[in-house]
Amino acid sequence: MMATLIQKDWRLARVIVVAGGLLSTMPYAFQVVNTRYLHPEGMVPATKSRFEMLLGPKEHEMHHRGQLMLIQRLIGITPHLTRQMQERMAAAQATRA
Repeated sequence: MMATLIQKDWRLARVIVVAGGLLSTMPYAFQVVNTRYLHPEGMVPATKSRFEMLLGPKEHEMHHRGQLMLIQRLIGITPHLTRQMQERMAAAQATRA
């Protein structure tokens, strides 16, 4: 794959990617997100991409959301996401009938 930077302004930059004869554009930000960073000695893995570092807090939030939803189910409360899905399904069935 060959990439050529055609604009350097970080807000407007586009990268031309030529792969298998197809020509497409993607944001320059994609290149920045894939930048790898070294961690202090002894940490595993030794490097992480910026994208991986951004996923960490999101995964942490999803873990705690799952814990809260489990606790709600154990005490007999229907979690809000389940209620919303049930409401959408009931509305869709009502429009079909």
